Order: sequence, then C-alpha cells, then structure tokens
Amino acid sequence: MAHTLKIGSWLSRSFLSRHAANKAVFSSSGFTTRVGFNCIQSRNSTTSVPPVEYESVEGVEDISQYRLGRYHPIHIDDRLNNRYRVVHKLGYGSFSTVWLALDEKTPKYVAMKVGTTDTSRSEIGTISQITQNALLFPTVLDRFDIIGPNGTHPCLVTSPARCSLRDSQDEGFFFGLFGFPLDVARSFAAQLVIALSIVHKRGFAHGGELLSKFRELSRNNYTNSTVTREPDKEPVVCLKPEAASKHPSVPSYVVSSAWLGIPSGCVKLAEAKLVLGDFGAAFRPYEESQDGSHTTDLMRPPESRFDPKRPLTFASDIWSLGYAIFDLLAPREILNEFCERNENILYDRILGRGRSFYIDKEVKVIYTTVDDVVRSLEVQRQFRKRVRDSRHEWKMDRFAEDENHEIKALIKLLRCMLAFEPSERPDISQVLQSEWMTKWALPAYQKGLEE
Repeated sequence: MAHTLKIGSWLSRSFLSRHAANKAVFSSSGFTTRVGFNCIQSRNSTTSVPPVEYESVEGVEDISQYRLGRYHPIHIDDRLNNRYRVVHKLGYGSFSTVWLALDEKTPKYVAMKVGTTDTSRSEIGTISQITQNALLFPTVLDRFDIIGPNGTHPCLVTSPARCSLRDSQDEGFFFGLFGFPLDVARSFAAQLVIALSIVHKRGFAHGGELLSKFRELSRNNYTNSTVTREPDKEPVVCLKPEAASKHPSVPSYVVSSAWLGIPSGCVKLAEAKLVLGDFGAAFRPYEESQDGSHTTDLMRPPESRFDPKRPLTFASDIWSLGYAIFDLLAPREILNEFCERNENILYDRILGRGRSFYIDKEVKVIYTTVDDVVRSLEVQRQFRKRVRDSRHEWKMDRFAEDENHEIKALIKLLRCMLAFEPSERPDISQVLQSEWMTKWALPAYQKGLEE
C-alpha cells in the first residue's frame, strides 16, 4: 500500500532504502521500509507461545510471511521443476515472489512468479483467455506447482519484463528526471486503454494495479545490470535463537530485487512498450461478485473505499485507469506526497473540493466527493495548472502550442472517468474513442511503433 509522506522524508527514506537494498545498483522493488520486527508464528504454536521475531531487512518481502500457507522459501541457484535455475529476484507482492531464472533447456532468462499457497489458480486461466495480443500481455511459457514446507505453490513462467512504470517513475525522481516525456506518457496511456479494452471485451475486469511493466528485456539489460553480479543477500536473523524453529519454512537469507529498469525521464518513445499483467485479482462482473479492490490506496475506486461490501464492476477499472493516466502525465509528488490523507489527494489535488457528506455515520468521518463540482471552470483551471505548471517546474517537456486544446480534452475525459458514481463513468470503448485518445494518445503510440 502506498503511504502518504512529506517530500523530505520520502527522499531520505528512498535513498536509505535503496542504498541498503543494493550498494552498487538500486533495487527495483520500490521504496519499501519495514519498521520494527518481522514476526512469525510456529504452525504448532498456541496463544501461550510467543511468536518468533526476526531482524528487519529493508526493501524485501515481510519475513513473517514465510510460513504455512504463504511464501515458498527460495534461494539463489535453486532449480525449480528440474529446469529453471534461480539467478536473482525481480520483486514481490502480497501473494507472490518473482524471480529471474535461467531456463537450462533454451537457454533463456524467464520470470517466475511463485504464489502463496492461498493464491487463486485462476490467473493462468484468465491470461490464456485474454492474451491473444502478445504485444500488450505476458506470454505464458510454463506453469507448474511447487510442493514445499509451506504447502503447494502455483508457479507461472513468463518472459521477463524490464520494470514497472511506477518503479521507473520512482527511479526518475531519485535522479532528478521527473516523469515520462510527454509523448511517452501519451503512448503508455494509449496502451493501457487498448489492453484494458481487450480485457473487458473478454468479459473480465482487471481489478488490480494498472501501472504495469515495460514489455521486454534486451540483451544489454542482462549484461549491464545486476543480473551479472552477485545478488545482495541479507541473512535472516532470529532475535531469540532459542525460539527459532528448525523447520525449513523460512529461507536462510533474503534477496534484494535486481534493478533492470530505466528512469522515467530517460525512456525513448521506441522503448515505450508495456505489458498489462497481474491478473490474480481479475474477475467476471456478470458471473461473480468481487467486493474488494486490489489496487493501491490511491488507485482504489471510491465505491471500494467508501462501501467495501459493494460489488465491483467494469466501472471500477475505469476509475483506476483514469487515475493511472493522470499519474503518467503529472509528477507523482503532486498526488501522494503533500497531503496527509489519501482522500484529500484524490479529491482536493485531482478534481478539486466538492460537497462533504458522512460516509460512516457512527464515527462521523467526513469525506469529500466530486459530484457536480468537477464540471466547474475552477476545477478545470486547477487541473490545467497542475499538469502544465508541474511539468514546467520539474523541467519536463511541455505541451505543444495547442496545449489548451489538449488539456481541455484531457480534463473532459478524466472528469468522466473519475466520476464518483460508477454509473456516470464511460465504458472502455468510449474512453478509446474519446478526443484525447484519438488526437494525442493513439498517434503517439503509433509513432512509437514506427520508430
């Protein structure tokens, strides 16, 4: 989950976390800071037995999740399925760890997503039903189960992606290269819309993180990256050795993620190719009920935030997509660093202040919504200033001379996509046919394909 921080603490935390994660090359796992101790409960423990505590490690998965039903312990040089030799870690999430491995039969590098035992097996089936466009979706190379000390884990093998768009943005901010070049941001937005339109056409809602990954790794990415270096390993240290279990459910060390990406400000239009992955939260709105968003706090649609039991729909994806498009075009700090409440970020910073109402009558928590006010000229001026001036302030390339025309078209699209009521949002085909998409985003994508 994204946390709201002041910019000073964000920069210092980013530097310390990355420096600790990899002393030579920065980690691609993002700016994750673990505070306090990692704890794990023995599978045979009772309430009278204290949990085992482990020394915290910056920038890696939560060690406490190496237990029955959760992560599978993996070490460098492990051979999985008698074929894939683990050479580095690419990242982790709440329900999986992702590893770079060498396919000893090809030999080529592959990405291996090893899920927790409680991970839904539906992701592979979902991908197989919607990924007929290889340019925008991951190619499934293999699938199998791993039986380990913590249970049976699904493993999905795909071609490795370079890095996530969010990690690229983070890296850009770290080096003072703020945001994607304008045509690159437009192209990424177009690809997200096209990919999501295919998902919706197949009857699925994505339900997850939409700021996806660069499409592929080049040979240079392998030879000039941390892949060719010894991974940064941190031993797992039990703070109370006498309480430690000898069961091999916890790895002897954890690994910082390899950085295979590129800072956002350095991305060329010809490199701006993405894949939309992470279909573990995908569902069919007309056949099954999904009542919890798997996006980050800031991308979570309001119906999930304010009414968690309300079933999600295709319109929930539209909200997350609108936020992702805005995030691509404007520096991220404007969205998630200067406010103390995520709700204020969503409404005050993006759409302007709307009428207030009580979401929880019992505790009288007041939130701000965006009904009629988003149509006001004042909100349009705020939005225009936020996008245009922020790119100028951070020395990013600017909109062309017809910027007022483009920004007006962008505002028109986003205020519909970010409507508070799901029924008021456009469907994905309407987004694809919108003025901003047809005049600016899609042409940028086409130009990148031709370069």
